[in-house]
Amino acid sequence: MLVNLTNSIKVVITGCSKGSIGALVAVALAAAAPHTLILLGRSISKVQPVIDEITAIDASTKVQFVTIELGDFDSVRKAAEEVKRVVGPKSIDYLM
Repeated sequence: MLVNLTNSIKVVITGCSKGSIGALVAVALAAAAPHTLILLGRSISKVQPVIDEITAIDASTKVQFVTIELGDFDSVRKAAEEVKRVVGPKSIDYLM
């Protein structure tokens, strides 16, 4: 049985394109009802199927997509700022 993480856990996951390890982790975590899943990837079109799967599992989980190109430092900085904006004054609980 998974622990219920409702309203307490904020998780950032990189590499969440459909079929990736990041996508599998995100979908598995959705069953534990985390407060927020922030999915990082190169394009929304590759991550949208994962977002749809997560919301089908638990519509109360807030899912946010952030564009990132890990080989580009400017992209990483912009993604970090976006993640900070999404998370707000609270901290990230897990980065995967």
